[in-house]
Amino acid sequence: MLVCISNWSQPPDYKSKQADKKNIVVELDMEPVYVYGNAALLSELAMNLLDNAVKYNHEGGHVTVKLTA
Repeated sequence: MLVCISNWSQPPDYKSKQADKKNIVVELDMEPVYVYGNAALLSELAMNLLDNAVKYNHEGGHVTVKLTA
């Protein structure tokens, strides 16, 4: 199935309690990119990557995700 990655279930202003608690800034800069795959699994993959970036970051850190085609 053709999936637009920029339309993931998580909104562009991704927030998590852990990021707020650690004062981590999360920035998403995503252009519409179309790939063939399972939308639910791709969304889960993206959220796992973001959650891990926050989890293993230091207090006051910064996470930037940039997606271009």
